[in-house]
Amino acid sequence: ETEAVALAAEMEHTFRIRVPVSRSVELWSVARPFLYTASLAVKVAGVAIDVQNITFGARSIRFDADTGFWLNERRTKLRGFCDHSNFGGVGSAVPDRVNL
Repeated sequence: ETEAVALAAEMEHTFRIRVPVSRSVELWSVARPFLYTASLAVKVAGVAIDVQNITFGARSIRFDADTGFWLNERRTKLRGFCDHSNFGGVGSAVPDRVNL
């Protein structure tokens, strides 16, 4: 629960919430993509008028110039490719008339 904030219609407000995370949390990984759900509710007079469920995973990431990408303190290889398409006559500078 957070402190109550009175907002007029069409008004915006950003809430910042710190949630402690247990050391026994299951970390998201490529081999085991464990996910959690956070449920956020806007209440008026104790009645939820809007609810959002947000799915997320807990993990740590870092890039090292010498050893590459690390996920949850384990070196992890990233695989992918560049898909740069050239359009005949215009090259990679695609004009607005070309519908991608």
